[in-house]
Amino acid sequence: DSILSKVKAAYGSNYLPNMAMDKTMVAETFKLDMSLVDAFVAEQPMIGFHPDRVLIVKAKEGKVNQVVAQLEATRKQMIADAMTYPANMEKLQSTKVVHKDNYAAFFMVGSSENMAEDPEERLNFAETEVQKAVSAFYSMFK
Repeated sequence: DSILSKVKAAYGSNYLPNMAMDKTMVAETFKLDMSLVDAFVAEQPMIGFHPDRVLIVKAKEGKVNQVVAQLEATRKQMIADAMTYPANMEKLQSTKVVHKDNYAAFFMVGSSENMAEDPEERLNFAETEVQKAVSAFYSMFK
């Protein structure tokens, strides 16, 4: 929860996820084997238009690499599936899976306010936005 609080603080009003995800939703959304998980916190927006998802997992001892592999597979599948809904492509492409110690996180988050014409500019914006969550995550382990 303290990691999530730090992530939320990094975005202020641009943090869109506002609905907690339960164990079943996490297992289905992230294709995550919950037997690898000691604890988790996950949120998504109530409004379906925004793809934002935040998942922070405390993996069981020795299981963090398996959790990271499953989250990476989900990230790749979401990007592949997004070809049918290109409006959120840059946010999907900038999604990050990170880990430290027994913790792993899936970050698809950030402001959606960049409406630039240039896809590369939109991608750079999305990558800058998601980096706020990555930095907040790692700052908890210093």
